[in-house]
Amino acid sequence: SGGQCIEATDVEKFGRVCPTYWDRTPVQDSPNPWDASMKNIFSYGSLMYAAVFDPVAGSTARPTLATLKDWSRHRIMSKSYPAAVPAFGAQIEGVLWQDVGQDAVARLDRFEGDEYRRETVVVTKADGLTVDADIYRWLDTTTLEPEDWSREEFEKMHLESFFRIHAS
Repeated sequence: SGGQCIEATDVEKFGRVCPTYWDRTPVQDSPNPWDASMKNIFSYGSLMYAAVFDPVAGSTARPTLATLKDWSRHRIMSKSYPAAVPAFGAQIEGVLWQDVGQDAVARLDRFEGDEYRRETVVVTKADGLTVDADIYRWLDTTTLEPEDWSREEFEKMHLESFFRIHAS
């Protein structure tokens, strides 16, 4: 498959990362890496997949694996997508989309809707460097289930139809 692939040690941890997350041509670096209008977006659920992220954002961005400390991911009652909330001592492994433009962020905000609020956190990339990134925080904690959202279940049961169902 095209796109950036990850090291073999990470493939064991994340499964089919190259064909699943990066199933497209690599994106060139931003022409101006100091452009303040560009954001990093940390995704932990459906937006980890280029098949969802790219059409929702209306553009492509550079993906890399990342970890967010002191947050937890949860299943949401009756939903196929997850929630993330602050949780001391927990951590979430996800995908960091780098150099996301303002128009793409506005599209992501509309997609996530009022159920989430975008806020800035610090994530650790697979190379150990930390960067600021925006995350979509779930607001209604009464709808959270105690267990983590299942990436494997999402891939098997929901990924193929997710964008068509939730893109309205």
